[in-house]
Amino acid sequence: MKAAQKYLALLERDCEFLALKLVEARKDIEFYRAKIERLELAIAQAGLTPAQIYTAQQQQSAPVRDKKPMQLGAPHVPFSELKRRWNQLSEAEQEKAMAEGWQVDLEKANKEEEANAGK
Repeated sequence: MKAAQKYLALLERDCEFLALKLVEARKDIEFYRAKIERLELAIAQAGLTPAQIYTAQQQQSAPVRDKKPMQLGAPHVPFSELKRRWNQLSEAEQEKAMAEGWQVDLEKANKEEEANAGK
């Protein structure tokens, strides 16, 4: 009998505790409802939906790009073309190019070829 009364007292205490937790949870729900209402009012005053705000931010931060790709660095010259040009240089010119650093200019080489073809 004592054990039953003790068990009943524990159950009553648990019920009181859970009733207090329920009151706290209801207060929390009301708090968050008020927060949501204020947020909805702020959004309504701004006149933008969250999706519109997000797209506006993305458009502002997006970099403006030109349609044409930019040429960075030296133009690509195929290895076969480099080898052909190197072999056209004399031994003295090759030594000079190695000492100074050989810069292959595609446009300059094309102009030289055109000039040589015209001779």
